[in-house]
Amino acid sequence: NGRQTPRNGKLNDPDLNRGDFIFQVSAPARPAAPVASAGGQTVGMMFWQSIQDSDLPGDFRAYLDRFPAGTFAPLARNRLAVLSPESKPVTVAQRAGDTFRDCPECPEMVVAPPGTFLMGDRDGVGRSYELPPHDVRIDYSLAIGRFEITRAEYTAFAQASEHDAGNECFVFNGRKWEALTGKNWRDPGFAQTARDPVTCISWNDAQAYVSWLNRTTGKRYRLLSEAEWEYAARAGSTTQYAFNGSEGELCTHGNGADRNTPFDWRNGKCADGFDERTAPVGNFAANGFGLHDMHGNVWEWVGDCWHDNYGNAPANGAAWTTGGDCNRRVLRGGSWDSRPGNMRSAFRVGDRATARYNFIGFRVAREL
Repeated sequence: NGRQTPRNGKLNDPDLNRGDFIFQVSAPARPAAPVASAGGQTVGMMFWQSIQDSDLPGDFRAYLDRFPAGTFAPLARNRLAVLSPESKPVTVAQRAGDTFRDCPECPEMVVAPPGTFLMGDRDGVGRSYELPPHDVRIDYSLAIGRFEITRAEYTAFAQASEHDAGNECFVFNGRKWEALTGKNWRDPGFAQTARDPVTCISWNDAQAYVSWLNRTTGKRYRLLSEAEWEYAARAGSTTQYAFNGSEGELCTHGNGADRNTPFDWRNGKCADGFDERTAPVGNFAANGFGLHDMHGNVWEWVGDCWHDNYGNAPANGAAWTTGGDCNRRVLRGGSWDSRPGNMRSAFRVGDRATARYNFIGFRVAREL
């Protein structure tokens, strides 16, 4: 009893002619009603009825991806908990150093101990934006990704969510960095294994992954705050690097610029076998908290907006998301192309939240 016109999507476009469409009734106006199929059942109810007796965890993840706030979402999460043996409950009573996964495709997490540390450049070798040094207290339970998010883990997310992470990434062409179409997390410009850290990932892409992880597991994942990241990187150390040693020892603790690097600084310290590319996660020694690749491999996004210094920075471990430049986000840890000084625990840089480089990835945290 009235014309219906699509408000989003194009019915004659084969690339968009799928999924849900929203229609507006021209006349007469009618109250909104649930999308229904034959027999008056909603699409969500039909989906649920088709999988409710399934023994496959992927069926319930598919439901949660399609209907994250659906009527049966709590039941779907409960079924996932029962069907995934790797998914053991984590409580604040777990000891520091314990590891767990919330699902087979989820990242492996390490429980970090609470504590207090001095954040920033305490050695007088850093930049103005690493100052002033200030005390930070982490007085809550937190689990941190044992490794940077891998290609395999990101692939599971990309397939389930169909998130578009773009088709352009900055890569080094032998002379300079340039944005190349066709380069992306699937092809960052060098060969990778499923165990390599995913790269060519923007801050926004990382946030999309975290949101999917929360929908899939029903837990509270997020990016680390900058303070949490430095606390985790130091792992109780008070020197420039977590291993309490010199730049030369980076060879066994992180994937940074190699002696054979073509970059301008040409001051790599190691011949680690990973010239101009990432290394599989866990290839280098863990720090005191059991975390790998906190020095080098890929820069890691954290949750904070960029600030030019630590004046008035939070002292409780929270991400600093007021003031500053929130179009830019903080990156930590250095990468495979970094000189030693840029791999220090205190070193920090910032970039656009939309930036994608083949030396940028991320790691996640989970609240306990």
